[in-house]
Amino acid sequence: MAQPLPTVSVQGTGVVPADLLNTYVQVIQNFAQLRTFTALNDMCVSVLGGASEGDGLQGLFWYSAASTAVDNGSTVIEPTGASGAWLLLPPGSNSPGNFANLAVSGNGTFGGNASIGGTLAVTGAATFATDLLMTGTGEIEIPAGTTGQRSASPVAGMIRYNTSLSQFEGYGALWSPLAGTGVAFLPSGRLTLTSGVPVLSATVTAASGLTYTPYVGAIVPQWNGSAWSSTVFAEISQPLNDTTNSPAAAVAGGLYDLFVWFKAGVATLSRGPAWTNPTTRALSLNRVQGFLANSLPITNGPAAGYGFYVGTIACDAGAATVTFNPTPAAASGGPVGGAWVGLWNQYNRVSAGATVKDSATWSYATNAWRQADGSNNNRITLITGGAEDSITATYSVSQYNNSTYVTVGSSGIGIGLDSTTGANVTIYGNATQYGPSEIGLSVNFTSLPEFGQHYFQAVEWGTTSTTFGNNGTMQLSAQLRF
Repeated sequence: MAQPLPTVSVQGTGVVPADLLNTYVQVIQNFAQLRTFTALNDMCVSVLGGASEGDGLQGLFWYSAASTAVDNGSTVIEPTGASGAWLLLPPGSNSPGNFANLAVSGNGTFGGNASIGGTLAVTGAATFATDLLMTGTGEIEIPAGTTGQRSASPVAGMIRYNTSLSQFEGYGALWSPLAGTGVAFLPSGRLTLTSGVPVLSATVTAASGLTYTPYVGAIVPQWNGSAWSSTVFAEISQPLNDTTNSPAAAVAGGLYDLFVWFKAGVATLSRGPAWTNPTTRALSLNRVQGFLANSLPITNGPAAGYGFYVGTIACDAGAATVTFNPTPAAASGGPVGGAWVGLWNQYNRVSAGATVKDSATWSYATNAWRQADGSNNNRITLITGGAEDSITATYSVSQYNNSTYVTVGSSGIGIGLDSTTGANVTIYGNATQYGPSEIGLSVNFTSLPEFGQHYFQAVEWGTTSTTFGNNGTMQLSAQLRF
């Protein structure tokens, strides 16, 4: 017996011959009609929409009599009163390719245009051979993660949002911020000896490490090989005995330049090599598009030009530590070591007053310059990374006698820059005093020291017996910037 012909809904006009019913693609309006459509196995029907024509659920469906798929109202439609199911043909068939939801579990390659009316969920990699065009008015969400979650094998052109740095970034030769690439602002951090304290106000003695911390902001320039860009940074530190990011551990009395650079995309603080002497850098600095950077590669540190210079330090004479002590307490013979400021910032410098007081009384009557009270402690020592700030020093003393008659003649005081046996500026007392009396002397000296470690020394000269000090009235002070 011949198989009975199915009952069909014929759209439009004309007659479809019976032998073409299984090959002819018929057209119906919606899923409701599809559920009542009587079909043979493998028959195809073009549906113009789910509830109504063109609502995004349209597509080419084929009938599988053996299917047990459950009706989901989009890609699987069960016929009413019959087994099997109508199944939406996948991409790559002759389907129009319109889907409400398309889930791709592997790699998806689109050689042409893809029109997706719903959600596209891709758990693998999606490769587009042509441009990806998005014409909507909403947003695109790109990958976001911490610095540590960056790709282990990045390639040029990758972009992401760095949640550790709170910035968008892209990968070229290295990870760089997207915003402001090629435009860099002045850095807003400072070198300091105390974490979280960008401007030191209290004495810090023998610090074993350095910190570069945000001050007026948290921006530092980053070099990508062709341009600087402003990058957000969090506080970074480096122990003075570090050899991971610096050539060698610091040594007592050593001078070092400090650089911020980005090691595998992470802000890093490194020391350059030790200066050859207190006024000679071992590694020169070059200006790269206006900013000072290391001229040569630094062992364990940045490549040439990639280290952004932030400042200079001077280690203590007796240990590989750094001290900030601008106002030591008065002492007989001067405070041990005098006043000492062992760090200097290239940017965002602030003022500091340094003072040394000798609480002793002493006499000097030799026609030659020497240290005040014969002590190297009566000095102010500082470090500068560049000749940019003038420094004014003031030295004052009282000459006192309790005899009935004394001539204070040719007695002098002065200030020596890096000298204990000469004075850059002097003043002499020349007076005859009758009875117990006191005369005050004061001298000012302004200088613009070259970069390096320098000191301002209180010096004295005399040909008559004169007593200095007078219970600590001797004072050497300077206004400096660090």
